[in-house]
Amino acid sequence: MWRRLKHQKDLLATKLTLAMTALIILSTASVTWLSLRREQRNFRTELEQQAEAMLDTLSVTTGDALYFSDVDFMEDIIDQLQHNQIVLAGRIYQKEGRIIADAHLESNIYRLEADPFGQELLQRDTTLFQWCSDRLLAGKPVIIGDEKIGAISISLSTNSLQEKIAAVRNQGFYLALIAGIIGTIITLWLSRSITEPL
Repeated sequence: MWRRLKHQKDLLATKLTLAMTALIILSTASVTWLSLRREQRNFRTELEQQAEAMLDTLSVTTGDALYFSDVDFMEDIIDQLQHNQIVLAGRIYQKEGRIIADAHLESNIYRLEADPFGQELLQRDTTLFQWCSDRLLAGKPVIIGDEKIGAISISLSTNSLQEKIAAVRNQGFYLALIAGIIGTIITLWLSRSITEPL
């Protein structure tokens, strides 16, 4: 009889421990996941703001050169940005959407076909962001007065973003592990203290 009661007490303590530990782990995992999502959103917003600032600067810098079709100046600007590793890539488009400056392409001025992304930028009034696995592609039209005289686009690396997200993920994992261990110890103690009087 005494053994049977002890067995039931131990069984109840085990069930309580497992249930409370599962609840703690689930709660910690949910909070960690929500925190990771929030941080990822913040980091993406930060990179978009950085791209927006660079596009604004480029728009002001290349506005006159684009208006007067000074291709050499525009190519120099794009080359310097890539050479200094500020951007992965950069392009400047005429008002028809043709690429007229790109460090990866030579003799851009003779290209006759319009670039689809350049045309898409020229149909907008705001900045366009496209997220890829390893880069953020951002572009906007260049407007002087009320006239769209062309467009610019840049690609920024997302390596720093991936590193920040990995750091937050690792930190969340370690916190969840510590919380799970501490929660399990507290749960064991609580379940024993609850089942002892029973």
